[in-house]
Amino acid sequence: MPIMQTIIQILIHIKSGIYYIYGDSPDVSKIVMLLQESHEHNKRFTLFTYSDDWSAKINQELIGDEITTIYVMH
Repeated sequence: MPIMQTIIQILIHIKSGIYYIYGDSPDVSKIVMLLQESHEHNKRFTLFTYSDDWSAKINQELIGDEITTIYVMH
């Protein structure tokens, strides 16, 4: 019998433009879309992650993007 793995991703969004992402698998496609939408509408976008893996994946995805400054805090 194959082992089933459940991947959990949680994205919390507060109306003020603050986001918190948590989960097993760093799939940043939704984050990139939200960032682009926020930039297009001149809205705040502040993202907090719970792990270095998420931060590294987001940094890698957004390299060269002039609208992004990423600070990693521990």
